[in-house]
Amino acid sequence: MFTMAREVIILLLFSIFYGTEQCENFRYAKDVSAPNAIQIISNVSTESLDHLRGSCVSDCMSNINCNAIDVCGTYCRLIRGWDSLYTEQNAATTCQRFQIECAAGQFYDRASKTCVAHNYCDFEDDPEVSCFLTDDLADDDGNWIRNTIKPKGICSVFFALFIRKVLPKLTLCKGEFDPKENKKKMLKKALERQGIRAKVTRSGFTIETPNFGSTITGSDGPTGPNAAKFGSYYKYMNAADLSKRNEIMTLVSSKAFPARSYCLTFYYHMWGSNMGDLMIFTQNGTQSAVEKWSTSGDQGDVWIEVPGIDLKLDPQTKILITARKYNGDAGDIAVDLIELWPYPC
Repeated sequence: MFTMAREVIILLLFSIFYGTEQCENFRYAKDVSAPNAIQIISNVSTESLDHLRGSCVSDCMSNINCNAIDVCGTYCRLIRGWDSLYTEQNAATTCQRFQIECAAGQFYDRASKTCVAHNYCDFEDDPEVSCFLTDDLADDDGNWIRNTIKPKGICSVFFALFIRKVLPKLTLCKGEFDPKENKKKMLKKALERQGIRAKVTRSGFTIETPNFGSTITGSDGPTGPNAAKFGSYYKYMNAADLSKRNEIMTLVSSKAFPARSYCLTFYYHMWGSNMGDLMIFTQNGTQSAVEKWSTSGDQGDVWIEVPGIDLKLDPQTKILITARKYNGDAGDIAVDLIELWPYPC
């Protein structure tokens, strides 16, 4: 049935709209699972499969925001476009995606009649070529950290946690590291995620533990995620890097956006007894930033999805994602899989 559907969709598109301005070359692209809800314009169902195909094509062509069709056996979906980077595959909901071909990482926008790049940040690459956000170096009190809870190297973090209870200051794994700084810094960050202060030295690094709390994660208690929501990496604000209450770290958009309405989606993690605030702003030129969304306080040890924030952007308007410290070190704020969709939520 699906093999026949691939051919019929293409034939219908040409037979119904051939010779008109609406003629579009939708081709089978791949099998897909259930998309993000904001991608779906509507679901279409009819009494028979033959009528379904015609209704799907007709409804899509009459809606300029429809950029793809998912054929799902007894029904179809009209899709705005742009696949989310991470979806949970479910064989029971697998559909066939038909769309206009573009280069990898792009999707055809029928409204502008161009292939448009997908704006996202998943923090998997370093440098993050695909990411449309960067640290605000001008107005920040610190920088966001790209992190993964998969430390590499010869030394054991568990060993470090053990000796932390015994000695207030010691040099760990002296001479055991590769001369390259990146391995030292990687383990340093892994230790600091457990509430252990570490300083990189030429021969290794020094662990300093001036205070012992009730848990091994620091005097203010545990904070931060144990792993990324998707993939292996995420970004977070390390509250211990900020010395004062209300200090901030901001990610700011680094590209000019065409004037239109957008939808911002992402995941965040806010767990800790000293949790501060996470805020989304837009800022036009040098005008004051306008808050579009915010949340505060301990949200539990879980990644939470923000299903959509409507943003009106143009080449002069920036997006700002700001984390603000409250009072104490148990207030790490993390974000993952930030996606900017070129249509309203």
